[in-house]
Amino acid sequence: MTEPQPFTAFPISTRHKVIFFSLISILGTILYFGTLHSTRFDATVIPATGLDDLIPFVPSFIVAYFSFFVFMPLTLVFIRDLREFLPASLGFFLIIVISNTIFLLWPTVIPPGAPYDPLLHGLFVVDRDRNACPSLHASLALFCALYMQRHVPGKLMAVAIWIWTVLIIASPLLIKRHMVIDIVAGALLASLLYLAVNALSVRLRQSLLTQT
Repeated sequence: MTEPQPFTAFPISTRHKVIFFSLISILGTILYFGTLHSTRFDATVIPATGLDDLIPFVPSFIVAYFSFFVFMPLTLVFIRDLREFLPASLGFFLIIVISNTIFLLWPTVIPPGAPYDPLLHGLFVVDRDRNACPSLHASLALFCALYMQRHVPGKLMAVAIWIWTVLIIASPLLIKRHMVIDIVAGALLASLLYLAVNALSVRLRQSLLTQT
């Protein structure tokens, strides 16, 4: 599939990007916490795999876990072209809607008995063991990274983005808030939607170019 090259013949203003991110953040928060506390269906326990048993409990990875909320808005900084922003926004929106639909209709939880550490107290106050699969940390972090890599200035910055992405995706496993199955499902969802919206991006660019 042809990768559209980043350029800014159709720039989008910072104001419009901030408005979008604010709206999608509000929507995502409402949907996530709404499904988190839904009791309409019984929750399925996501089984631990052999790999889960080998992954240590590292509470300090809570830093990488919360850095996810700084990582996501960076996508807005790097994407400056409307032809990239629209498909990326659609993919981001679809990940949130599809994931929360799954959380509502097929709720999942991590196995009981997850370890606790005082470093995780803040997370335990606001979050629950539900909404496990697919992992939003995995899906949204990977999706954002795939778009950012196309726009970051230089290979060193791209490497830094991917290191940060790996730390974010690994963090739910290392603080024992997700199972490997959740992470794989989230990464698969992000990959499929990236391919789909990337194809849309190519068509959008071609359509806009024919109008100029």
